[in-house]
Amino acid sequence: MTKSTPKPRRYRGASGDQRRAERRQQLLDAGLSTIGEVGYQACSVRSICAAAGLTERYFYESFANKEALLAEVYQAQTNYLKTTMLAAFNHAERNSQAFAHAGLHAFFDTLHQNPAVARLLLFEILGVSDTID
Repeated sequence: MTKSTPKPRRYRGASGDQRRAERRQQLLDAGLSTIGEVGYQACSVRSICAAAGLTERYFYESFANKEALLAEVYQAQTNYLKTTMLAAFNHAERNSQAFAHAGLHAFFDTLHQNPAVARLLLFEILGVSDTID
């Protein structure tokens, strides 16, 4: 007789991995909005968790500390900005002036439409630690 491997438990139709990924994304979103609103130094793990509607247990399931969350939020937002700028380049005329105009317009328009992203990318990331620098 062989033992069968138990099926992973599902909750509301989602697997444990799916729920973990959703909680992680909630924390990333809450991290961006909290840091964008009050600044990195003024926010706490507790305030990020409150904004995400999750407990600190779930924070530490995904991140070692607040700095690790900051690094991931920063990486996600720089990737978003890069993607936005590349799309603008793809639609621009094929000359250096048009590329410069399209890239700068995409950069400043993105930051103007997303003040939390602007604050994070331009100010909050500076001087956090040697690792982040």
